[in-house]
Amino acid sequence: MNQSISSLNLPQNVITKLENAGFHHCNDVADNLDAINPKIKLPDWGSVTTAPKPKTALELCDDESGLTATLIPELDPLLTKIALPGCITELCGFPGSGKTQLCLHLAVGAKSRVVFIHTNKNLNPERLREICQKCGVDADATLARILCVEAPDPVTLTASVEFLRSWLKQNSVGVVFIDSISWPLRLQPSGEKTKLVYTLLQTLRALGNEHGFTVILTNDLTTRIVAGKAYNTSSFGEYFYHLVNNRILLSKEADSFTTTAFNTSFDRCGTPGLQKIPNV
Repeated sequence: MNQSISSLNLPQNVITKLENAGFHHCNDVADNLDAINPKIKLPDWGSVTTAPKPKTALELCDDESGLTATLIPELDPLLTKIALPGCITELCGFPGSGKTQLCLHLAVGAKSRVVFIHTNKNLNPERLREICQKCGVDADATLARILCVEAPDPVTLTASVEFLRSWLKQNSVGVVFIDSISWPLRLQPSGEKTKLVYTLLQTLRALGNEHGFTVILTNDLTTRIVAGKAYNTSSFGEYFYHLVNNRILLSKEADSFTTTAFNTSFDRCGTPGLQKIPNV
């Protein structure tokens, strides 16, 4: 394949290393994988260079219809349109804003098996059972299809995501949750944190596209000051806009939660706005 490596979905630092080593085209890399891998860490080369399997419009519609639901009427119209296969949706908010609660509802409402990676021990099976009972669904059957993984530190989180690569070859899921992605990285130096988040998001997005699942992760808000004015933003900042398809800001106001959808990559969602939902 005489395709330039700069056209591949690879991190820029990897492309630069390959070009500096004299590899400018895909066939150059493919012929020397054994020699390159010990020096430059590459993703699965086959998945990077293989064209995706074509699908009809009807197949895409079936794939994207009703992938998951919160069972909350006020919120489902938004999330069912943006939580699509291959997409990453980020739920941002301060502590107590309902991020984990929303993930639990989504896990219960999903129509397929889900993987729930929890990093700060927020996953409570009894709370899941309560949600099932309140929404009128079979609790035992629902809990049986929610696969739970505890990843309290960066090493375990990275290993959990990498494990999906091999596990998904023989298993299928509809949703992968990470609650929260910021907690295990809170003590990492800024440079290492940025690199790790980039790798995790890129891997999840590639796997989501390949295996047809959506990714939902929770993240903290941070306060930034620009030109003397303070504002709240995702702890990711603006570095990962190209990898996060949708960002939803959650907040708690009196007896209701408020959601604000922004950075939405789907025009059919309409103009992002506020949506108030009752306590659940």
